Amino acid sequence: MNVELSDKLNAYGDVQYRHISYDMDGTDDDLLPLVQEHKFDFFNLKWDCIIPLTIETQLMHHLV
Repeated sequence: MNVELSDKLNAYGDVQYRHISYDMDGTDDDLLPLVQEHKFDFFNLKWDCIIPLTIETQLMHHLV
């Protein structure tokens, strides 16, 4: 999602969901049964603001 906050400032966001599933069935080094099941769910939220380069350059000039 991208939102224009003003003519010189933009904000954007991103939402991500991932599901991972691992199944394992076998034997370990001692020949004992090794059975496992793992499930992972991830939810990532990203956001940021973008200031055009001309404004950043002007701000840096005033700070130096």
